[in-house]
Amino acid sequence: MNNKADGVQELLSSPWICRGTEVCWETVLPLATLREYRKNENIIQAGQTLEALGLLKSGIAKTVAVDTAGHEKIIWFMESGCVLGETPLLNEKPCAYYFQAVERCQVYWFSKDVLFGMILPKYPEITKALLSIMARKIHILSTQTEEQAFLKPLVRVAKVIYLFYGNKKETGWKEYPSLPVSQEEIANLLGLHRVTVNQALQNLRIQGVLENNTHRIIVRDLELLRRAASQELAVTHGGTVCFPDRKSGIAESDRE
Repeated sequence: MNNKADGVQELLSSPWICRGTEVCWETVLPLATLREYRKNENIIQAGQTLEALGLLKSGIAKTVAVDTAGHEKIIWFMESGCVLGETPLLNEKPCAYYFQAVERCQVYWFSKDVLFGMILPKYPEITKALLSIMARKIHILSTQTEEQAFLKPLVRVAKVIYLFYGNKKETGWKEYPSLPVSQEEIANLLGLHRVTVNQALQNLRIQGVLENNTHRIIVRDLELLRRAASQELAVTHGGTVCFPDRKSGIAESDRE
């Protein structure tokens, strides 16, 4: 067994991005209605009652919680093949979150009658895929709680950058791309203060993990990033994270 490969796969299957599979849905796509959404357009509104299930055909969308004061928290990002709105649809309650297109998205919508009357009774593989995605989302929420409790902020920041890089690399990006996520979005996603995220990014730049570019997040050394994300580099000394095998010897505070 390749332990390094297994570790990479574990990092790529970590929280924050919900993957799906579109293959088993291909047979029933003629039963759906296809709709396109612009970047930053809401796909599902908070408080909306759904009469259909969405299947993300292309693009990336995010699920966002918002409180009565207007504070927002990104729950996860979703890629093509992932379903949208299954919880409010099955619970028959208004949606608690809103779903927004991070980039241009296409979504297939299956009406409730089609889903329950024509698809689920006849296509057990789709039922299995739907249950698998729902289980994945439960795993995401539980693992987010675990990582918030046990991992240092720098490790969490490195992990989410590695996750975004790995997912974009799979789609054919060139080496060292600028990642489509901002410092503010990372802070929102991880529930960290922006100052804490800025310190972590600065540490990763100093150690040569990221390019020295304050406007964009560009991976410079993927192997170092992997090691930082898997805690192979992080050594704590009184709340400080250091990279002992780097020559600079500079360390940034890792306190929130």
